[in-house]
Amino acid sequence: MSHEPMQCPRCQRTMALGFASSAATIPRLTPDQVVAFVHADHDVHAPPLWKKLLPHVAAYFASHLCEACGVYAIEFHRSLSSDEAKAMARAALDATPAR
Repeated sequence: MSHEPMQCPRCQRTMALGFASSAATIPRLTPDQVVAFVHADHDVHAPPLWKKLLPHVAAYFASHLCEACGVYAIEFHRSLSSDEAKAMARAALDATPAR
């Protein structure tokens, strides 16, 4: 499985491939919550409670980091199994020039 490099929407540089885990939560506050100082955040991706408490099969999401300007994008539209994530990671490492 391969994955095309993503261009940063802010600075147009190539973003570095990485992975987000299905166990991670990503909190998000809306502008009105910040103004009202209400911190009842909404998780962009919140795993079910049982995934936090019980053993489960790991799932991953392709993510992209712009090391130049700090934009971080996570592709939540498709989860990857451990094997798919490893294959994508190997392909990315193989495509990276040696230092």
